[in-house]
Amino acid sequence: MGVKTEEGIQEVSRVIICDTGPLIHLHEADAIHLLKLAGDILIPPAVASEFGRNPANGNLPNWIQIYELTARATGQVERWVRNDDVDLGEAEAIALALQQHSDWLLTDD
Repeated sequence: MGVKTEEGIQEVSRVIICDTGPLIHLHEADAIHLLKLAGDILIPPAVASEFGRNPANGNLPNWIQIYELTARATGQVERWVRNDDVDLGEAEAIALALQQHSDWLLTDD
């Protein structure tokens, strides 16, 4: 986590991985824009897909970045889902957080 200084304003730079639940809940509260203030928001493809399944959610903001998983991370996701440890979106979010060495993982579970 680094600190950027621009015109005397300190901004904390974080890599944040987000699961579907927090995106949906913040959207419902008309507060999804607040995530942008917390750092760089990354989501895996399954989270983007889950969010997009409900037309009421609208489109993801363009500042949310969809990141692909590596083959190794995908293998871990498959094991977690096959073992019924977590659902696909959660598994991909956890794997992406590990892959990207994120500062935060946002989930509602």
